[in-house]
Formats: sequence, C-alpha cells, structure tokens
Amino acid sequence: MLNRLFAGGAIIDAILVFVVLEGLLLTLLHRRLGWSGGIGKWAATLSAGFLLMLALRLALGGAAPVWLALCLLLSLCAHLVDLWLRIGPEPRKTRQRLCP
Repeated sequence: MLNRLFAGGAIIDAILVFVVLEGLLLTLLHRRLGWSGGIGKWAATLSAGFLLMLALRLALGGAAPVWLALCLLLSLCAHLVDLWLRIGPEPRKTRQRLCP
C-alpha cells in the first residue's frame, strides 16, 4: 500500500490537501481567536512549502519544465517574503563607544 502511495505520487497529493486544510484552519483560528501577528506570518511559509510540493508532484507527473520552473520561482519568492517577515528591516543600532 505504501509503495502505491509513493510511486503514483498520491502521497504528494495528500500532503497538498493537508497544507490547504492547515491554511484554512489557521485562518479560521486567527479570525475566531484573534491571534496576533496576522495571517502573513504563516501564509508565506505555507505557500513556499506548498509550491515546492507542487513542483515535486508536477515532476513526478511528467509536466513541462516551464511549470516546474514557475513553481520553483514562486516558491523562492514566497520564501524570501517569509524571511523578510521573520528578519525584517531593523534599524541600525548605533554603536556604543567603548571609550568616551
């Protein structure tokens, strides 16, 4: 049974469905419970992972390379947005002088 899941790519389909369900659940919890930080904090992370899994699924299905490249490029963009949200543009701290 596991061989069929992995060989046919059905496991990737299941993962894609779970990622979408996770996003919907997090959105619902955010709206109901008022979690701080907003949806953007996790949406970029989920998007990057989803697009990587989609690229893998397309590769296993024999899709045209242009679709793989598009998914990988979009995943890179989502990853960079995620890094931007995590690290952010912090103002430069002024260096303290050791000697006055």
